Amino acid sequence: MTQKSVFSELLTQRKPILAYNPPGLMDPSLAVAVSDAGGIGLIDCERLSVAKCQQLLNNSQQAIPSIWGVRVTNDEQLALVLNLSGESVPKIIIIATNFTLTKELVEEIISREIVLLAEVTSLKEAYSKRWADSYLVKGYEAAGSIGEETSYILVQQFANAGLSFMIQGGIGFYSAPAVFSIGAQAVVLDTQLYLTPESPLSTEVKEFLSKLDATDTEVLGNTIAKRYRVYARLGTKIVREFLEKEKQLLANSSKEERIFQFNQKLLAHEKMFASKNIANSLIPVGQDIPFAKILTDNFSTVERIINALLSQTKQQFTSVQKESPFQEYGLENLDIKYPIIQGPMANVSENPAFAEAISSEGGLPFLALGSLFPNQTRTLIEKTKKKLGSRPFGVGLIGLEANSTAFASHLKIIKKLQPPYAVVAAGTIVQAKEVKSYGIKTFLHTPSPLLFREAIESDLSHLVLEGMECGGHIGVLTSFVLWELAFHQLKQLQPELNAAGRKITVAFAGGICDRFSAAMVGVFINHLSDIMEGVMWIGSAYILTKEIVDTEAIKSLYQQLALNADKTMVLGETVNTRARSIPTPFAKEILKRELDRLKKGMSLKERKHKFERDNLGATRIAALGEIWNPDGEDDKPNRFMPVDEEGQYQKGNYLIGQVVANIRSIRTIHDLHKELIYDSVKVLKNQSSSFLQRLDEIEQFLSSYQVQKSEKISQEAQHVDFKISPDEFVGEGVAIVGLGGVFPDALDIPTFWQNILDGVNSIREVPAERWANDINLFYHPDPSILDKSYTKIAATITDLKFDPIEFKIPPKLAQSIDPVQKMALMAAKEALEDANL
Repeated sequence: MTQKSVFSELLTQRKPILAYNPPGLMDPSLAVAVSDAGGIGLIDCERLSVAKCQQLLNNSQQAIPSIWGVRVTNDEQLALVLNLSGESVPKIIIIATNFTLTKELVEEIISREIVLLAEVTSLKEAYSKRWADSYLVKGYEAAGSIGEETSYILVQQFANAGLSFMIQGGIGFYSAPAVFSIGAQAVVLDTQLYLTPESPLSTEVKEFLSKLDATDTEVLGNTIAKRYRVYARLGTKIVREFLEKEKQLLANSSKEERIFQFNQKLLAHEKMFASKNIANSLIPVGQDIPFAKILTDNFSTVERIINALLSQTKQQFTSVQKESPFQEYGLENLDIKYPIIQGPMANVSENPAFAEAISSEGGLPFLALGSLFPNQTRTLIEKTKKKLGSRPFGVGLIGLEANSTAFASHLKIIKKLQPPYAVVAAGTIVQAKEVKSYGIKTFLHTPSPLLFREAIESDLSHLVLEGMECGGHIGVLTSFVLWELAFHQLKQLQPELNAAGRKITVAFAGGICDRFSAAMVGVFINHLSDIMEGVMWIGSAYILTKEIVDTEAIKSLYQQLALNADKTMVLGETVNTRARSIPTPFAKEILKRELDRLKKGMSLKERKHKFERDNLGATRIAALGEIWNPDGEDDKPNRFMPVDEEGQYQKGNYLIGQVVANIRSIRTIHDLHKELIYDSVKVLKNQSSSFLQRLDEIEQFLSSYQVQKSEKISQEAQHVDFKISPDEFVGEGVAIVGLGGVFPDALDIPTFWQNILDGVNSIREVPAERWANDINLFYHPDPSILDKSYTKIAATITDLKFDPIEFKIPPKLAQSIDPVQKMALMAAKEALEDANL
């Protein structure tokens, strides 16, 4: 069998979900559960000594009877794996991103029919590891070793390159179908499953992890471009010490020495999730950690979570086969042809001609008011109104306290001139509601899921979810993480929104530029279409359109630099003012100054002041080739003066999103919109069709495998000699002196007896919410199907009223008590009262 066919066969025999056991633990129970559920369980040897690695491999070999895999981070660990013998050896070896293989080793692994995966964090790295059968791609939001680019950006790149890939980082209930929709072979989970009953983590560790937020992580190694994401809160001592050591090395050591010291310090922390002090340990945790509680609360077990992800994918793909998620004039709350909004870009979208170019191709343009003077603002809106006629447009407002003077003047102007739409960035719900009160449809940027929910509950219905892939000032959460968590909030509000007849308009922003990115947004949009309509919020992709230069919205140098860029850099990380830019001489110099000030031990306040001063006017130089004129007058044409192209190159800060690496040519706005709306649907239909077919093949294979397994167990059982002991009774017996009970339709004994006399039938069909709104996850009419219920009727207790005060239990504590425990208390109380005790 060829190596290619080994991998292809594996793809048709296992569910396309791989998942890691918690690193540092010798108990591989979670990996066992994943493989037993039809997925592929993985163990991770990272940071383990040779002895510990051998122990973990031995334990896994004994515990996992089906297909499993192992991640190795050095030659010694790989040698241990290759020395394993017997039936249950790993079928997959994952070569971690920090080391590569010799030709001889690759050939040996291939000869054993082992699937070889290369863990990579960039497309460039993948091209250097052509020996791989497929690539396990890790996004910036993932736990442990990461690169610069997020999962959303990376999957676009790998899909466009036509490479076989699977993705780790930011994968949840809504994002999993999205990545499958553009050709991902599988998704890779880790912390998402750590709270399940099958997870070998202790109760205390699970309790600790269940309280973590997506922002409770820190990236180590930024100063050496060897990034590693771990759990961290403000007071996490071990992380603070690690970062302080990085700072000290930055001042005194070469990059090679810093990398060596970084690796040594990381390797010294071998225990990870086996640590007894988990809150002060270097544990790899991704931004997707809150997905664990969501998935476990909704689906409980590993198998049900895996099945839920695939069932949701099937449901979405079946839906997109019938109807496109993008329709012309299909939005209820927006009067535009296409669900495309051009997000406001400071110093760029201040041009009526550019707005007209967007509008004429079916999009909704937004002007960036930023810190414009009153006369400039008034003139810009009036000219745009005249240029567009009856076609709609919007204005972008900055709600920052530092921009309060400009914001106040802008409010007065838009209240009078009435642009149809507005968006408030870096602002508050109160500010957005004020703009909305003028009769203007108002969007609010909501960079956190809780703000998103609070805005909806405050009667705002137009919201922007912008991931940190975007250009300019960026947030903390990646698109996948922010969108997933916001959708969880939206799902919780679904009954309330349906009852009120409300539909929320959600603008997806950060990383949208082509047919693949749009296809994934289309899948997100398709999930909660009864209460939400989605639009694409585009910024950086327009920098690489023909019209943006033709209308003089930007200088041609800006576009040329964007076209030549294959990555971005983030400035202001050390002063908590993060902005994404093209790596130009100016940007590199700013970053150098940042690190120099860090070396010198300057205070944060002083460093931030100097950083802001360094950047003053740099974005205007980049976009318009203009610099502040010290002799000019406010709100007058002479306020700025031109700079030559060399000055523009050396002194300009060119803001751009991570999509810059995905766009390699200049397009017209017409072609961009066509790709986003129509080409994306072609991707969806093609990939969804092939994926559904593949899932059918997998289910058929696993079903026949389960039948064979059941027959084998049955045959073995026939040869077992069961010895039955005679009943033995010792003692004086038990006197029943009181009765108590909690039953369906009867919360006490008298009601229960009366129901019997009245012939009450308490058996009824199980409500949809008990099936997590998808009965197929748990029910199948064929009794031979394992791990499924073949009935969908039951007698259930639905009207339990438990008074915690009666049992001297604090109400807050009562919320975490299992319903069965509450019933036991109620029944025991009734029995004691019945016995007059």
